[in-house]
Amino acid sequence: AKPKAAAKPKAAAKPKAVTPPAAGWEAPPAASPAPERPAERGGERDLFSTAVQAVGELAELGLAVGGEAVKRALARLPKP
Repeated sequence: AKPKAAAKPKAAAKPKAVTPPAAGWEAPPAASPAPERPAERGGERDLFSTAVQAVGELAELGLAVGGEAVKRALARLPKP
């Protein structure tokens, strides 16, 4: 007996055209641009504190990975 051929996948449904809006419908008014905020003086301080925080997190991660590497290395040493 011959194996049956795989069924062909059905074609995806085509998207429908957009219908025009109902009578009396109006487009919303264009959004006004947000008012510009004055430059904050603490911007440099924020950047510095974020950088310090990132360095601290990287150091924590390095200590955790390094600690695991030391544990694995010690586990491989012959026991007396």
